[in-house]
Amino acid sequence: MSRVLKVLFALFTFVIFSGIPFTFTTFGPLAIAPANAVPIITTTCTNPLVTNDGLYTVVSFKTVESCTWTPPAENLSVEYLVVAGGGGGGMGGGGAGGLLTGSKTLGSVAALPIVVGGGGIANTGLGAGQDGGDSQALALTAIGGGGGGAYAAIGRNGGSGGGNGSDLFYANRTAYDNNTVAAGTSGQGNSGSVGSFGSAGGGGAQTAGTTSAPFDNRDGGDGGDGQTNSITGTPTFYAGGGGGMCTAGGCSIGSQGGLGGGGNGAKGRYSSDDTAGLANTGGGGGGAENGSNGGSGVVIVRFLTSAIVVNDPMVLTATASPSTSMVMNVPLF
Repeated sequence: MSRVLKVLFALFTFVIFSGIPFTFTTFGPLAIAPANAVPIITTTCTNPLVTNDGLYTVVSFKTVESCTWTPPAENLSVEYLVVAGGGGGGMGGGGAGGLLTGSKTLGSVAALPIVVGGGGIANTGLGAGQDGGDSQALALTAIGGGGGGAYAAIGRNGGSGGGNGSDLFYANRTAYDNNTVAAGTSGQGNSGSVGSFGSAGGGGAQTAGTTSAPFDNRDGGDGGDGQTNSITGTPTFYAGGGGGMCTAGGCSIGSQGGLGGGGNGAKGRYSSDDTAGLANTGGGGGGAENGSNGGSGVVIVRFLTSAIVVNDPMVLTATASPSTSMVMNVPLF
């Protein structure tokens, strides 16, 4: 009997009498992998974060780029979170990036496109902010957040809509009177809000931006709140809208960005205390005369580690207990 067949016989005898689940393959040196070992991740993406809590493997794509990820098994059931980049701040706060979450079963083992959208660039000189970049994964597209509105202008439509710019002298009174706002994308986000004396907040994944309150100490509208999600194992807010700029000579309290990485609005036209949307949350940028950029998006997938054996077609598998897993690799020569 050859050495390989002897080893195979010994291993199967061991399993029969021990009841320990194992995965056997004829490649590589002898090794044992613990139950919380991280499966092989095949991707062209830059440094995805891969974690394993013993039950789930979580793969987080955080770098702004277009790349691919190959599922480690056929018919893999995954949970997903796809968040687009947040809109840049204009005078109004930037809208949050669109947010998609759910679960689906993938098909064959083939490379899937992954796109992580960048945050929108902020305005200069009372102009509008730029829209955030779309994020894509698993044949789903989250729409980038709308840029915050320029002076007396409506914010831009997006995953969530950007907040309207200040209309200090009611130059666009029709928009104000008719409550005209930038729209969010259905199922992904909410609208921005109407500007008045101050600029309005951008929309978030959970709530719309708020309207500025004329002549109070924080007359920029707050950004809409994002949604909380626990796909990484830790409850985290994503996709908050940016706060609008205070137009008064100075506000004692600036507008607040929404929960989920939304940036704060400036406390006055000549202030520079506005803040950017938080990276990898899709938060909208804060509004100002020269506002702040939106936060980049993120793509996260999660699957049961037990659904993965070894990323190789020549594998024999036996399972007797969910609590222990072994990977045994025996050399051919």
